[in-house]
Amino acid sequence: MQAIADHHHCKTCGNPCDPTEETCSVECAERRRAALDSRRTTTYVLYGIMALIILLFLVSYVRI
Repeated sequence: MQAIADHHHCKTCGNPCDPTEETCSVECAERRRAALDSRRTTTYVLYGIMALIILLFLVSYVRI
């Protein structure tokens, strides 16, 4: 049985890569960064919408 060299798998495409790296290439690193940026933007938008809904809910009960 042949021993497998120490390695990790790319977090973007799943190919084997160096244990010190998260991705196997610059292209995968850029795609991963773009995906994380998109996810972060989506999260901020959803938090903003939730805050707006809560604010509107609270303001609807305030009587001047």
